[in-house]
This record gives sequence, C-alpha cells and structure tokens, in this order.
Amino acid sequence: MPVAFLPVDTRLLLGDGVIAKLIQTGKECHTGRAIFRQIGKCIMSKQEVFVRVIRGVFVRAGDTIKVIKQGRKHEKGNGEVIYPEGY
Repeated sequence: MPVAFLPVDTRLLLGDGVIAKLIQTGKECHTGRAIFRQIGKCIMSKQEVFVRVIRGVFVRAGDTIKVIKQGRKHEKGNGEVIYPEGY
C-alpha cells in the first residue's frame, strides 16, 4: 500500500531505526507549481506525505518503510475508506 494511503498518526519504521509519525498526506494545489505548469494537473498534492521524526536521524533512498502502528482511518459514515483523488 502506498504511504499516501495510510491514515494520519500512523507510526513508521524507516530504514534501520528511524521512527516517524505521519502528520499529513497531500498538500493544497496551486497553479504556480512547476509540475502543474508542465503537465496541467497537480499530482504532488495527492502523493506527498509529511512526517515528524520521533527517533533517529538518517533516512536514505531505498530504505524500507514498515508500519509500526496504524493511525486513525479516514472514513465516510458508511465505513468506506477515503483515498486521495486519482487513486
């Protein structure tokens, strides 16, 4: 599952010991972004994730990402999980 689908407050183990908490998925899109000007749509606002590092220092490209603790779910009243547009 892509990290962007995980709910806020999910705790992640990154690489060999960095623990991080997912604090935001997505970002408000604005037409001034370079990617918007190049392809005419805003994909970054759906795929970006923001974390707060709780323990550790270095994360490198290619490090593994494991869910330690699932955060709260983004759900509609009927229990359906809400995913970012475009997924």
